[in-house]
Amino acid sequence: MNKLVIIGNGFDLAHGLKTRYSDFLLWEINEAFKQKSRHIKSPLFEVESSVHNICDENYKPFQFDKIDDFLKFQTEYEGYFKISYAFPFIKYLIDYSNKNWVDIEREYYEQLLLVNELRSGGNYGWRKSLTDLNCALDLIKLELEKYLKSVE
Repeated sequence: MNKLVIIGNGFDLAHGLKTRYSDFLLWEINEAFKQKSRHIKSPLFEVESSVHNICDENYKPFQFDKIDDFLKFQTEYEGYFKISYAFPFIKYLIDYSNKNWVDIEREYYEQLLLVNELRSGGNYGWRKSLTDLNCALDLIKLELEKYLKSVE
């Protein structure tokens, strides 16, 4: 029986395992872009083209080396593709993760504080914001488990 036990403090990274959250998010993006279609569907986001299949000039699927490359792709092809995220928190994480380190738990907590401010301020949209945030975290947990099982 093979088991992977991840002990914090960089033990996994020191052994070459791609277990950063940014590695996970990049994997999600690249897995989605392996689809050769006008409509790419991923659990975290969708990309739609009204013109042609989503691929590079050599008719190969786009693959990104860094999340920053994906963010540049979004800007460069903004007029050609529409990218929509399952939840605002997922877009936030992808946009934020180009800073080399993303801590999903900390970002989730920060978003919870913002929802609490909405609630305290009497904004009735706080319940939907809280539901969306929790659903996003549940989705991330499911997808992260799939990713970690694929890490060699």
